[in-house]
Amino acid sequence: MDKIFITADSGADIPSERAKDLGIHIVPFHLSIGEHHCDDGEIEPVDMLELCQAKKILPKTSACSPYDYERVFGRILEKDPNAHIIHLGYSAATTSSFQSARSAAEKTGRVTCVDTCLACGGYGLIAGKIAHAVRSNPKMSAESAVGLAE
Repeated sequence: MDKIFITADSGADIPSERAKDLGIHIVPFHLSIGEHHCDDGEIEPVDMLELCQAKKILPKTSACSPYDYERVFGRILEKDPNAHIIHLGYSAATTSSFQSARSAAEKTGRVTCVDTCLACGGYGLIAGKIAHAVRSNPKMSAESAVGLAE
């Protein structure tokens, strides 16, 4: 049976330690504060707020590109070529990231994308529940995990 890996966008708002504990691979959104650009998670929230206050502007986020997903999917498949990746995506109604994930997934044949139809906390809750279910039941099939997510 193929090992199942779970991926999610940083928009799931799963703290990095929790994602690590659950084995969730995070694909970061991109963040811009004026001329300052970085990946989500590269700047501490308190530093981001200070920068926003100093510049008197709000941060802007950008969707993940197909390349962002290709890199993460590729790293997983390089370590385990027989892996099956289940990407749990941020609501496709709100961002192009889900379509980017599907485009990247088409290149591998080893990735199933599920639109959670949720954002932020609700999305993170679903990702955490699925990752926990997969870790608790190593014999769970990818089809069963996808069905649970749906």
